[in-house]
Amino acid sequence: MDRIRILDGATGTELIKRGYDGSNQAEWILSHPDVFEQLQAAYVEAGSEILYTPTFVCSRSQLMHCHAEDKVEEYNRKMFSLAKKHGTTVFGDLGPTGLLSGKLGKTTEAEIYDIYRQQASVLEDCGVDAFIIETMTTREDAINAVRAVKDICDKPVILSLSCDKYGRLMSRTGILDILKEAEDLGIHAFGLNCSTGPEEMLPQIKKIHENTDLPLLAKPNAGLPVIRGGKTVYDCSPEKFASYAKEFIENGVRYLGGCCGTTPEHIRKLAQSV
Repeated sequence: MDRIRILDGATGTELIKRGYDGSNQAEWILSHPDVFEQLQAAYVEAGSEILYTPTFVCSRSQLMHCHAEDKVEEYNRKMFSLAKKHGTTVFGDLGPTGLLSGKLGKTTEAEIYDIYRQQASVLEDCGVDAFIIETMTTREDAINAVRAVKDICDKPVILSLSCDKYGRLMSRTGILDILKEAEDLGIHAFGLNCSTGPEEMLPQIKKIHENTDLPLLAKPNAGLPVIRGGKTVYDCSPEKFASYAKEFIENGVRYLGGCCGTTPEHIRKLAQSV
């Protein structure tokens, strides 16, 4: 895959600017669909070729926090409809379950798999073009999400982890360990999102590129967050953010976008640089 595809930018931090109050994001979006549609339209206008469904917290385990675990199908279908309005390629977004398994918790891998399979089945039925499994911080979530999607369809599956600057997940698992297991399951692409800015993410992308021939994904934050005036801000300007595009592409990245702190202007500069 030689073509570079431009992804969208941040959802959460941009919605906060537009009135999001920190409640369950799915319910807030469904209560303010015009706000979300305006944000996605801004990303498309800036150059995004691929939009994620806003289903990051629409799994059964995440919806339990707002007592909406029985609305998995309803919420995912409505979220897909919002993302599809702009006519671009739409990736079905699966986020972390928020559960722990094994020695750290009481949840089994079978339960995690079932949670992902339920959500993925709805998004597959909706007609997503591919699946993005993102911001994964444990092996159990990452691998069971991939397995669940692969078991229900043949659409491309992209796995994106969230790691520290040393290439370790929250569970302390190394990204290359997950890469090998996910490759064996037949993923389409592999990458990183969130946690760090482009400067800190680049060395880990280089390490991944040295160990796989898969297309890579990079969706860094707009730098590292700092507290200023009681608010969380990100200091990486659109121009500086886009300046890393060349090195990401030289190291195998074919899906390029932004995570926390990025704006439509970050995506615009990124698209222009590509």
